[in-house]
Amino acid sequence: MRCRTLALLALLALLGAVALAQAEYAVFIVNLNAKAPPAENNNLGGLPGVGASPMGPGALTPGGNQTGGMRPAGMPSLMGGAGEDAADDEPFLVVAVVPGIGIAKAKNHFDANQPVWFTHKVVPGGAKIQIQKKAPVYEVVPLVDGSGKVIPSVENQFDTKYTNATKNKAGAAELRELATWALGHGLLDGFVKVMDRLADTSPGDPVVAAYRKVKEDLNKPLASQDTAGLWKKRLVETYKITQTEKHHYAILHNSPTDALAEVRSQIDELERSFQSYFYWWALHGVALPVPTTRQVAIIAEGKQEDFDRLKRQLAGSPVVAGGSTARREGLVLLSARRNDGPYKALLGVSTAELWEKGYDRNALLTASQASKGLPPEVKAQAPGQAATLANGPRTIAMLLKALENEWERTSTSHEAARQLLFASGLVPRTVHVPEWLQFGMGSFFEMPLQSPWGGAGSANAYWLPRFKEYHRGKQNDPRTWKYGPPNNAADILSQVVSDELFRGKPGMPTPDETHQRHARAAAWSLTYFLAHRERDKLRAYFKELARMPRDLELDEEVLKRCFARGFDCANPDGSVNRAKFTDLANRWLGFINDQTLEAGVIHSEIRKFYTAMAKPPAPGSTSPSTTPGLMTPGAMNPGTTPTPTNPGLTPRTRPRRPGGS
Repeated sequence: MRCRTLALLALLALLGAVALAQAEYAVFIVNLNAKAPPAENNNLGGLPGVGASPMGPGALTPGGNQTGGMRPAGMPSLMGGAGEDAADDEPFLVVAVVPGIGIAKAKNHFDANQPVWFTHKVVPGGAKIQIQKKAPVYEVVPLVDGSGKVIPSVENQFDTKYTNATKNKAGAAELRELATWALGHGLLDGFVKVMDRLADTSPGDPVVAAYRKVKEDLNKPLASQDTAGLWKKRLVETYKITQTEKHHYAILHNSPTDALAEVRSQIDELERSFQSYFYWWALHGVALPVPTTRQVAIIAEGKQEDFDRLKRQLAGSPVVAGGSTARREGLVLLSARRNDGPYKALLGVSTAELWEKGYDRNALLTASQASKGLPPEVKAQAPGQAATLANGPRTIAMLLKALENEWERTSTSHEAARQLLFASGLVPRTVHVPEWLQFGMGSFFEMPLQSPWGGAGSANAYWLPRFKEYHRGKQNDPRTWKYGPPNNAADILSQVVSDELFRGKPGMPTPDETHQRHARAAAWSLTYFLAHRERDKLRAYFKELARMPRDLELDEEVLKRCFARGFDCANPDGSVNRAKFTDLANRWLGFINDQTLEAGVIHSEIRKFYTAMAKPPAPGSTSPSTTPGLMTPGAMNPGTTPTPTNPGLTPRTRPRRPGGS
């Protein structure tokens, strides 16, 4: 976490509301273990990015050696996974969704694999870089509609939808639908705008009363109780407390100061998640009680050991995107740093080859001048080479920041929803609520990984396609986790609600990371179905859980019977009614099978990219062990892959102006 200056905060205030309104979305899929073709194989003389770029060992030292590949020492080999999980298990496959501007206005150039300018919106005032559709180590997939037109940002889409709704004098049903769309795409302000209009035009609408009550409660002053101070004394005496009059969270952290700038992004994300949670229920006619005291989140900013220690002390939930929730204490615990395999691989290699050699990540993200953020020896190069030399480092800096932003959004939104499941009174903190429900509720309200948008109640772009893959499960393949006997919906449902998928079976190995991912996909899908199709019974299930003994872990049979009572699948003697249970299971799987994603192309492109990169090299092709990789000259620059040469193109000493300038 870095202290942001007042100037940056002013810039955020000016640009934050409009920065993404003009954006589009580009999905960067990067193979960190790729090997770029040798320079002599390039036939694009004069195109930008061909030739030297300070991206590899010895690149800036006269006579230095160019080493092949980029695998950090001690990291596992490529293709370590199996089946459909291999891409998710692969630590060298990086996926980053980047908002920006440039592809739409140069779509023809881009589709022809010609370099185009792309101004990213990962931070306000993002730098302009050159990209192309397919390069040796990465591929860029713009989000497009069915006609191939680039999809605008959700902010822009909302503006169009709201303008049309106003112009056409939309009725209550259409306004509720637009409000649902806005909340599900993370547009909290848009949701409030639509609901205020609904309240004005249709004051008798069933959801208006709940909305007004929740909005009033959210705007009430918070109690002066110093909950954060109490946890500071008990757990983290050296940490600082940051809170404001407007935020429903207080944050404990060990930044240099307690200024709001230190934790601005986290506290804002937590507040958005807090309000979205209560507004989603209000949108369905339920005004949950809004806590009158601040919720508390702790950000562990030191080494990973600090986070792990606090998690052990608090008996925190399983980690999701670097976050955990202490159910009994009502605390959210967040890690200040992303720590998954792909991010660490990219950060580790780029640190060794760029950031420790004088490149400035922050300056490269926003600098308008090509020389900004570059080490002195690179600045000394001929002026015409500056843009080319900076392009690779700029791209790496952009990818790292996009991955960090995504991680923070997923972590805060997921853990806030887990925390609020108890803080809103749906279930008491004293009950051992099954992990499937806790994770399911967290993922139902989260901003998903590898997604340009997401929010309360929308289909999760990360978990939906994975659940469909896992449910299809390859029969007779022991490497592929199967939920149960083929086509046996009731057994699949039983495995979920009994928490067997998370706990494993007695006598069997503890579920590994791959199995945990399967369990989480199932938990999200069931929660999504119940929240949309069995909401009243879901609340009845919460009440059944509230009747369970305090602080006692519930076994599988107790959990299954508790679920059956809540969803009217129990016999008079309390046992599970198999027929009703099976009917519910079939309706769940059928409902999920019918769900689609606006950005489903992301998942399919990841799988296609991985399949292609997993193929062995063709006979006679260049040996992967001897060709340069991502951190070698030009690897991240456009123009390094042989493509048809334009008639009349002649070599130039300065970079060619790409399309879309």
